[in-house]
Amino acid sequence: MKFCILLLLATCTMTLADTSLLPGAAGENPASAPAHKVPKPVLVATDTYVRSDKYQKIVFHGVPSGSSGLPAATTASICIWPRAIRFVGRHDRTYITFGDRRCHPAIVFYDHRSRRWSKPRQISTTGVTDDTHGLPTLAVNRQGYLHVVFGSHNSPQYAIRSSAPEQIERWEPPTVVASRATYSDLFFVGDSLHIFHRDGSGAWGFRNSNDGGKTWSELRAVCRRFNRPFNGEFYPGVSIGAENPVPRLHLFWLYYGPPGWKNMYYAISPDLGKNWQRAGGQAIGPQIEYGQGDPVYEGDTHGWHQRIVVDPSGRAGLLFGTGGAGIVDDNRILFASWTAPEWRVSKICDVASRYCQGTALVKGVNHYRVYVPTGQWNGGEIFEFETTDGGRTWKHIRQLTRNSPVPNNSPQTVENAAPELQIFWGSGERGAEGKLYAWGEAGTLAEQPDPVIAPAQP
Repeated sequence: MKFCILLLLATCTMTLADTSLLPGAAGENPASAPAHKVPKPVLVATDTYVRSDKYQKIVFHGVPSGSSGLPAATTASICIWPRAIRFVGRHDRTYITFGDRRCHPAIVFYDHRSRRWSKPRQISTTGVTDDTHGLPTLAVNRQGYLHVVFGSHNSPQYAIRSSAPEQIERWEPPTVVASRATYSDLFFVGDSLHIFHRDGSGAWGFRNSNDGGKTWSELRAVCRRFNRPFNGEFYPGVSIGAENPVPRLHLFWLYYGPPGWKNMYYAISPDLGKNWQRAGGQAIGPQIEYGQGDPVYEGDTHGWHQRIVVDPSGRAGLLFGTGGAGIVDDNRILFASWTAPEWRVSKICDVASRYCQGTALVKGVNHYRVYVPTGQWNGGEIFEFETTDGGRTWKHIRQLTRNSPVPNNSPQTVENAAPELQIFWGSGERGAEGKLYAWGEAGTLAEQPDPVIAPAQP
């Protein structure tokens, strides 16, 4: 087993199609799955963020010291959401936010009517460079103004708004959301902009702005750092349902503290986070304490939550990874769905390490697609899996990338996605140029004529 792991880590261009080390859905080897047409990924932007040698001071168990480069977001993607939105107004465009080579916020769009990419451009600067905690998140209001929050790791967090609807060339001056904050989940309810983040005290909660992000309310805390039964923290992410006029909020979290990551929990709010309850309707209250909520997965998971998705029936699906004590020990991607009166957890596939972070896309009621990077400790090739029975069974569909010279990782889904552009991901490794790729199952995505990131407009 040790030999297999070392071989896996040492082979920089190995793909799952070349090896049987990593079984696929429900023990299936993806290489043996039936072939499907695979649209080609499109290069969207170059010189994007890749972690530097700064992180080599961290001792990773079982990982060669020369390895680096966790492209795109290496922090939990569930805590920085959404990164991309399709907005249909005067135009029909998908907007994608990402970090440039220093982690400054950048953006690009694809116009579905003209079938053209914009030039990617930096939109502001951050004091939190070489750090994925401050990567940008995006929201679009009903008038088409783009709002981006970025740049914080227990430091000032900023919001910025486009100067005009449905354009990315010019932006209003940034405003401060909070003097100390980390992560950001961002969404509109009506004309009110909401953010879910962690403040400097270790409390997670909501703020809202009713003036387009110029001023923000005080934090309404949902959960806080704790010291019993161990010194630890909540790591939650939030997602919204489609209910009108008040969408339900879905919260999915794990506990972090010695000796590692502990337990996965879920709660739902019918009133924008003022009160929380379990999936079965049992009340929790306005704040969530340690041990409260629905126990989705219990144990020292040494993994991470990766995505919350909500199908058209309002049912949440939870994507997460678990593994052994070491980064490359016995890692797998799991999916949980509520089947009253309990959560059903199923295995999708095995992966090389806990840093292989996937994402999920809703196709219909009980119908999901999952995209997983695997094959190397810091990513690899992207594979697609599908369930049509709410996560009871999974099938490998296709392999999106092959023979990649550097790892692909952290695929992200587009909110309100068109079949033409559904996911995007980062590609890169220490010493190599970072790149951003996009993909859609329709196979009609046009090439990007100019992927070089333009500087921010004055």
